[in-house]
Amino acid sequence: MKPNVFCFIGSFAVGKTTQIRRIINSLSDREPSYCGGLDEGLNYYISEYEGFSVLGKMGLNQCTGLDSVFGKLGVEGVTKSLEVALRKSDLIFMDCVFWTTKWVDDWKRKGIRDKFNLYVIHLTTTNYVNLRRLSQRKAKKLGREDWWNIELPDTMYKHTIGKSKECVVIYDKIVKNNIAQDTIEIDAGQDEETINQLILNFINKNL
Repeated sequence: MKPNVFCFIGSFAVGKTTQIRRIINSLSDREPSYCGGLDEGLNYYISEYEGFSVLGKMGLNQCTGLDSVFGKLGVEGVTKSLEVALRKSDLIFMDCVFWTTKWVDDWKRKGIRDKFNLYVIHLTTTNYVNLRRLSQRKAKKLGREDWWNIELPDTMYKHTIGKSKECVVIYDKIVKNNIAQDTIEIDAGQDEETINQLILNFINKNL
């Protein structure tokens, strides 16, 4: 049987990393073994757990997983990380705010796309909820509770709304062109437990 790769896509602060952490906690009570280095001149990085792997470095802060190492990896480094993970695990998770279908094109060029089943989880929500969460996140860092008084840079509004639209286009392309074995779109404005249960049901259905 082919390994299964579950990919989370979505804009900033929709809960991609939060949900992957919940999955990790439900599958393992151990800290990961970090595996990184150079392979054929390309950087790679994976977090290994017993029975599964997560691409990138899972840490405690908000910028973690592939987001925290994408600057060093680039698209080819992500492909190399996936290639290494496929040698080690039959179950792989990834999330990155920079995800695009160009990654899939690179997987095809490198000859690894046919070696695994791909499942895509799109976390989406309204711009209001998205921006509110960013304000709440910033307020938490500042030790404040009045998140509604937290001003966000104008560029944050532009990037967040633009990224949300981009992810909708990406997801529609994935569905239309049958890029993944299965897909699901989830309203990220729901409570974490409800979202987590929807994701676990989707994962269990496809394992």
